[in-house]
Amino acid sequence: MNREVRLGSAAGLTIAATPSALLGSVALWGLLYAVATRLFRMPAWQAATGSLAAVALHWASVLAHHAGHAAAAWTTGHPMTGVRLFGVLGSSLYPSDEPALPASLHARRALGGPVASLAVGGVVSALWRPLGHGYPRAGGQSGPHSDRAAWSPTSKQSGPFSDRTLTRTVRRHPPRQLRPPR
Repeated sequence: MNREVRLGSAAGLTIAATPSALLGSVALWGLLYAVATRLFRMPAWQAATGSLAAVALHWASVLAHHAGHAAAAWTTGHPMTGVRLFGVLGSSLYPSDEPALPASLHARRALGGPVASLAVGGVVSALWRPLGHGYPRAGGQSGPHSDRAAWSPTSKQSGPFSDRTLTRTVRRHPPRQLRPPR
């Protein structure tokens, strides 16, 4: 029993989801919430909203990935018909009556997704820091000054990533001295 829910269409592609996409979204949200509250020690409301935003960004990135496949497929003359979302993944849909295609055309269509993903990732990474956003740190500190606050010698945080814990670990397990080659 393969029930699919049609979510809409964009650029001539039908976008549909199976019930497992909802289950996958809930599981991903729960996993991200647990990481945010336990590892990054975020307050529950921030972890819940941030995790929900991360799930939405995940699905946006899946659709951007498949838009890359669709663009590449269009250039080959054998376009996609849609995208099916399932679990936490998506699959490209092609016409059922599509003739056998040479391997080079399959490769061109397949490479469109990773190229689009790399392009989106590059743009987001390039814009993230200049916009003043820090990367999350253990201890719940992030923001434009998180690098200094989270890792300064006067930091008051505790836990597996605190300065005190790192110092103890280095004392117990000093780095090996490399000998020059003979």
